[in-house]
Amino acid sequence: MADIFISYCSADRDRVALLAHALEAEELSVWWDRALVPGASFETEIDQALKNAKAVLVVWSQASVRSLWVQSEAESARSAAMLVPVVIETCQIPRPFDRLHTSDMTQWRGDRGNHGFPETVEALRSLVEGRAAKPIPWKRRITLAAAGASVVGLVTFLAAITGIVDAGVRWSTSETFAARSSAELTPDGNIGPGTQDGFRRALGDLARSTDLRTQRALNSLEHGSRDEAIATLSSLARDQGSAIDAQMERTANLWRQVGLLQFNEKPTEARMALEEARRFASNDVAILTALGVLYQREGRLDEAAQLFGVVLAQGALGPSEEARLRQVMGQALLDRGETEAAEREFERATELARAAVDDMLEADLMIDRGLVALDRGRHGEARARFSEARDFANAIGYPESMAYADFNTAEAWIGDANFTAADQLLRESQQAAAQQEDGYLSLFVAVSFARLALRQGDYDRALSVAEGVRERARVEGMRRAEMEAVLQIVEAQILLRRFNDAERSAGEAQNGWRALRAENNAAIASALVEIARSHDPDRAAEACTVLRSAPAQRGYAGREIQRLRSLAACRA
Repeated sequence: MADIFISYCSADRDRVALLAHALEAEELSVWWDRALVPGASFETEIDQALKNAKAVLVVWSQASVRSLWVQSEAESARSAAMLVPVVIETCQIPRPFDRLHTSDMTQWRGDRGNHGFPETVEALRSLVEGRAAKPIPWKRRITLAAAGASVVGLVTFLAAITGIVDAGVRWSTSETFAARSSAELTPDGNIGPGTQDGFRRALGDLARSTDLRTQRALNSLEHGSRDEAIATLSSLARDQGSAIDAQMERTANLWRQVGLLQFNEKPTEARMALEEARRFASNDVAILTALGVLYQREGRLDEAAQLFGVVLAQGALGPSEEARLRQVMGQALLDRGETEAAEREFERATELARAAVDDMLEADLMIDRGLVALDRGRHGEARARFSEARDFANAIGYPESMAYADFNTAEAWIGDANFTAADQLLRESQQAAAQQEDGYLSLFVAVSFARLALRQGDYDRALSVAEGVRERARVEGMRRAEMEAVLQIVEAQILLRRFNDAERSAGEAQNGWRALRAENNAAIASALVEIARSHDPDRAAEACTVLRSAPAQRGYAGREIQRLRSLAACRA
């Protein structure tokens, strides 16, 4: 029996034959020609070949993604840890296989040295020989860093828009991408073979350049020297910045590449580079979406939503990509206290996610709709939605979303003063965040622990936890988590009658939330400033009443301000 079983749809037989013969030329034994199997023993022969194989090459195409046979064979191979998937034409790979690294052979026409073939050969040979895969040597290779993110759905969002994904690492020649380890430049970032137009424009331009400094930067990238490469590319971009219009696209490409290379490790520098890129290409989808994601990670939801609105207006997105943009826009609306408008965006995004059969996004949107209920003070309804989201995420194998559903359920229990249930879920969320290395979730769980301690009357512990979160969030550049922690610090300081400290902290929170354009929390911070400044519950109550009259401060913020007013009165 052959070492390699090729799973494919008969409609692709001619292209698969070309691939099979090329693999045989590499001295790999391949079972693929089902036409030679006698009719009576067809299924038995296939089952035996699949059982005896050491590696299974699954060929995804528009035809094979609809084949139950191919999906069944792919699942068997995945379960046995011997799956090597390739894609030969643009198609929607079914879940969960779209989460796996897949060699891009859409441009392959039989040449043995390019377009994903060498990495496929090495992946198959490593399984046959029972060893780890080796990096593939290329004449010119450019290693790229990419974005990893903790926010649920963010990685998938980036994949859809810019080609950044969480499975599969790509190298590049001037024309194509091939796989290799990302250890040289990024511990957890990868670039996938999907919609990579933004990367290809930048990299193709750089790879074809005869400029010595550009080649020096590429050489630095090849040998893993990120800082030197970034410095050289930045210098080139600055030089090009004063050039005529014909060179503006090249300048934008340079700045974009600088931004993407720093996306994970230096998000502030990445944002600045992408903002420069935007100056020269104000409507570039890849630049706007990458910059919008950085704004989102910083908690600048309103600015992210504005950028995504520009992208949506271009009408160039598929349903899944549009759904993710609308999700962020809904989150920004919720942040401003516009609950009904936010709900409409989440509902539209859900329709699009279902149309695209994007189960993971649909799970995330279930959580967002639960947050709408939470914002309205409907804790029971919120818990029901979070529970539905958790069950759905569990069914599709999406543990990250399960963790966020648990975390938000804990918040709903805090709202109903069921502290035991909240504490248990927060501990489970904390454990999940550690297992998934999700720093974003970890910070917000810690904020919730501080909030829980406040509700339980342990003000010293709440203050200690919140101060720790604030410092950690500052170091990690997570502005929203930092400001959430400051709100808890102010409340603890007021309840401990440290009014001068509370006034300073409340001013910090007020400025921070205004900078983030989060009107709900800015209003709460303003109320805390008045409470801390006056030491007088009557004056604080008057200030809170004025704040609550503004439309953006109804709902969640109004209830929160009322609660703070009551606490201040009790402590006066």
